[in-house]
Amino acid sequence: MRRRDGSIRWRTCFPRNTTSPTSASTSPTSPAIRASSISHPFVGGGDILIYRKDVLEKAGLAVPKTLDEMVAGIKAVNDPANKLYGWSARGQRGSGMNVWRWTPFFRGLGGEWLDGEQPAFNSDKGVKATELYIDLMKYAPPGVGTFNWSDSVEAFRGGQVAYLIESDVFGPWMEDPEKSVVKGKVGYAPPPEPLGSAGWAHGFAVSTVGAKDECTKKVAGDFVGWATSREMEARRLADGIASDIGRQSTLKGEAFRKAVPAEYIDALLATGSRTQLLIMASPVWPEIGDNLGLALEELFTGTKMDVQSTLDEAAFAAEDTLRHAK
Repeated sequence: MRRRDGSIRWRTCFPRNTTSPTSASTSPTSPAIRASSISHPFVGGGDILIYRKDVLEKAGLAVPKTLDEMVAGIKAVNDPANKLYGWSARGQRGSGMNVWRWTPFFRGLGGEWLDGEQPAFNSDKGVKATELYIDLMKYAPPGVGTFNWSDSVEAFRGGQVAYLIESDVFGPWMEDPEKSVVKGKVGYAPPPEPLGSAGWAHGFAVSTVGAKDECTKKVAGDFVGWATSREMEARRLADGIASDIGRQSTLKGEAFRKAVPAEYIDALLATGSRTQLLIMASPVWPEIGDNLGLALEELFTGTKMDVQSTLDEAAFAAEDTLRHAK
């Protein structure tokens, strides 16, 4: 159905008994909990700190609440001779890969993407965040400079890593008895201050391009309503998929509490209020982020050594992209 101004009454596209999922991360930036939702997420969240409880206990370390405490812990437990590394992270280029994991450091240390209309990620704070990220890679498994999220997650659940900050959906992966050698030895907590939590969501929407007629909109809406329904989320959870949730009702439900450690749920709830969109809010972000990711990978792998000049080059390219987007 269209209004007189030509805009679409989106809610008329969905089945009448459909309830829009409210992101389990409880992030105020989630499109699912705005007053006029036009998309339905089926999974979303933010970041959590995943750590080895047994390793920290043996070293006499408390769960870090600050970035300085985490850095000290990473260095203290690092033991490459016994194939235990203090840290792992994404190093591989990409706006959704190394930039996604680097951004909480950059923003947490006070960095801003723009100064007016000019890219500012090459500021002193951007350099400091990058230098810290590079330093932590000294305490990570070999090859971390090109690690993607899967490499880091598998290194952790393979027993090689003590501290990992990753998207919260990977928490349940650590409890898989068939694929994780550290099941039952893993703790979960909010990222240490001042690091933020990078919010995200995946979902379905009715396309304004593909759904040109009322019948197509209705069929698309029926699919979205079905795919993101409480019943479908309950079926996924019953099949052992505890990572892909998009509803607070699931998060607070008995079935989910039986499927994952209570500490994991506590971490999700504690992190929710800190979860927000940390990347640049711009339609040309993918181009800017991918170019920045290439620059970061060059620094992480040692292809380039000068952090300031490398970020300057990426910022110059970003300025050009923004100028052409006007």
